[in-house]
Amino acid sequence: MVGLLGNKTKANHIRKLQKDDLQLTLIVGLVSITCIGVFLLPSEIRNILKVRHGVFNPIACITASFVHDNSLHLGTNLCAFLFTTLPLYLINKRINEQKYFLISLLMMFLVLPLLNYGILFYLGIYKSIEYGFGLSLVCSGLVGFTIPSLTLYFKRKLEKFNSIFF
Repeated sequence: MVGLLGNKTKANHIRKLQKDDLQLTLIVGLVSITCIGVFLLPSEIRNILKVRHGVFNPIACITASFVHDNSLHLGTNLCAFLFTTLPLYLINKRINEQKYFLISLLMMFLVLPLLNYGILFYLGIYKSIEYGFGLSLVCSGLVGFTIPSLTLYFKRKLEKFNSIFF
């Protein structure tokens, strides 16, 4: 009976991991498709999605993360997004903090642009008509997120090491 319960626990653990992996795949896929879709829109519509000088619009703060003006900008941002998101996810998965990572990623898409553009708007730093940094702002947030992720990872490793030897 104990072996059977252990197998059920393993099966539940595998299902949970697969669910989290699927969530990440959906997020990365949705972000990529959205960025490509917005890029294929006419430039007039893309300009509407950017943050405008003199008018604070919270929706535009969020949509500006998906606007890219040229294919090089789009390609480099998508590559940077993939190459920062996947290793960070694997680090957080390793220490069983997938939900922490997914919530933080969501905050980088919703809260970080509002803070960034809100502060720029409040300080009056806007010099051109519209702003849209694409995924650059989110990728910068992900790069910054490596510090707490690696800190947690090494803290857990050190705790495990200390429990074995001390």
